Amino acid sequence: MVCLDTTFIIDLMREKKSGIKGPASLKLMELMDRKEVPKTSIITVSELYVGPYRVEDARELEKVERIVEEMDVLNITIGTVKRFGKIVAKLYRAGKPIGVMDAFIAAIAVENGEELVSRNTKNFENVPGLRLETY
Repeated sequence: MVCLDTTFIIDLMREKKSGIKGPASLKLMELMDRKEVPKTSIITVSELYVGPYRVEDARELEKVERIVEEMDVLNITIGTVKRFGKIVAKLYRAGKPIGVMDAFIAAIAVENGEELVSRNTKNFENVPGLRLETY
């Protein structure tokens, strides 16, 4: 089971727009061959909406909405919030702080037993219990 990170989905969108099958597209094909159900976190969904609203582009907004409709969206629960607190505190104590959005994405993935698919390994590599798959 996998959870798609924001960078992965943005890379997919860029590759589709350019017509090039790049690393994200190839990883998606691999995931589909493995019969993975596309999932993402509510945090990733919120990050995806920033771009179209920032540039006020209705076409980009439609693209985001189509992508979101095609995936299961993992939400925040009390368990997720507790795990988020543990992740942030542990990494802070270790001198390896993590951004709030990344900490929530990681917490959602770990709480749901999902492997996170991202090329942004630096932001996630120190999260305890997080299984990370790159492309």
